[in-house]
Amino acid sequence: MILSVHIFAKSRSVTLMIVSPPKNSVGRVTGPSAKRRKAHSCENKAMTEAPPNTLLATFLPDGKLLLELLMDWYRVLATAETHLDAPEDIARIVTAWATSSGLEARPRRLRGPYLIRLHTGELSHDYSRGLAVPFAGRETTEVFGGNLDAVATLVRQVRDSFHSAQAKARARLAGGYSEVLAGCLDRLRAMRSDQAAYRGIEHTLVEIVRDERYLRLAGDERARELVAAIDDEISFLYGQCADLDRGGNVR
Repeated sequence: MILSVHIFAKSRSVTLMIVSPPKNSVGRVTGPSAKRRKAHSCENKAMTEAPPNTLLATFLPDGKLLLELLMDWYRVLATAETHLDAPEDIARIVTAWATSSGLEARPRRLRGPYLIRLHTGELSHDYSRGLAVPFAGRETTEVFGGNLDAVATLVRQVRDSFHSAQAKARARLAGGYSEVLAGCLDRLRAMRSDQAAYRGIEHTLVEIVRDERYLRLAGDERARELVAAIDDEISFLYGQCADLDRGGNVR
C-alpha cells in the first residue's frame, strides 16, 4: 500500500498526488559560508552532487521506505513513501516517475556533515534517522532512459540493499560493538568545549561513522539510539566549527 506520494510537476497528467512547490521556499544546509572557506575549514565534503535522476532510498528499521527522485543532492523532483514489503508499489512509483514529464525541482532541507534530510510536515514519518542509499547505476540510468524492463531489477536492488545493511549491522554488533559506540559517544561529548574539535575528527572518526551508517538499521534498539546520539554530537561539533569559520562564537 502506498502511504503517500508527492510529485512536483507542471503537468498534472500523472495519476499520483501532485504537490506544487511552496513559493519562496529556500533549502538550507548548515555549513560555512563559501566566501569564508579556508584550507582547514569545516567544508562539507560528505557528498557531491548526485547524477541526474538518482533514485535515493531511505530505509527505516521496520521497513518503511522513502523514495526520492533527485535532480542533485540538494534538489528533489519527486518523493514517495511506501514499504519494503510492497515491491509492486515501489515499481509503480518508479515507473510513474520514469514516464512523467515536466517534473519541477524543489529544495531538500538538510543538516550536518552527513547531509541528513530534515523531517518536514509533508512526510508521514521522520526519515532523518534512516539509512539513505543512492541508486545511480546502470539499471537506474536505463529506467529513466525509457527502458521500463529494468524496473524489476532496480526494485530488487532497492530491497536487497536493505537486507544487506541489516545483515552487516547484525554481524558488526555481534561482538559487543555497542560498548565501542558508547565510548565513542562519550569522547564526542567531551569535545564540546573545543569549537574547532570537528577538524580533528573530520578524516578519522567522522569517516568511520559514515562508513558504518548501516547501523541505523540495526535490530538492537540501544545500538540505534547510540548511533543517533553520535550523529547529533557530530552535527553539533560540525556546527560549532562552521560558526568559527564564519567568525562567529561558540554556540
